[in-house]
Amino acid sequence: MTETAHTKNRISKIDQLPDDIKTQLNILLREGKMPQTAIREQINALIDEFDLPEDQKISRNGLSRYSQSFHKGMARYQQAQQLTQQWVKQFGETPQTDIARSLIEIGKSQIFDIQMKALEENEPLDPKTLSVLSLAIKRLQEAQSGSVKLEKEIRKQAMEEAASTAEKTAKTLGLTKEGATTIRNQILGLSS
Repeated sequence: MTETAHTKNRISKIDQLPDDIKTQLNILLREGKMPQTAIREQINALIDEFDLPEDQKISRNGLSRYSQSFHKGMARYQQAQQLTQQWVKQFGETPQTDIARSLIEIGKSQIFDIQMKALEENEPLDPKTLSVLSLAIKRLQEAQSGSVKLEKEIRKQAMEEAASTAEKTAKTLGLTKEGATTIRNQILGLSS
């Protein structure tokens, strides 16, 4: 087995840390106020406080790799936030369904990318990852159905408001009640 294959599937020491320590590490990396040497010293001191084995302490290289991965993830998160803010500015409040639809499509695309990467590397996805992806697909489908339902309800409400306005206007212009009702029904697609 090659060194690359051995380390590729191994869980890093940082990923094995208790949540309290890992959270503290993420906070320090996100703040960016301390050099990595100081962060490593502080985290290793926490490892001592938690009475974890000496081999759990993080190395300079391990922290550097984790930091790069962490900052890439933060950059993707910030890009997603900026993109969402741009959509909200561009679309305003009206097309919430357009924003939801776009986010759902991004989620589907990311799941597809994960599956394609596994196929390209000729490595089947482990059962846990498959389970998580299946759940994500199910939730995206539910979100998409909810988005379509919401969009239909919004359209229905808009049509009802337009029909009521047209009916009132027709009455004020002297149309009979039956004539105004016929216009309303035509707008709503109802037979008169």
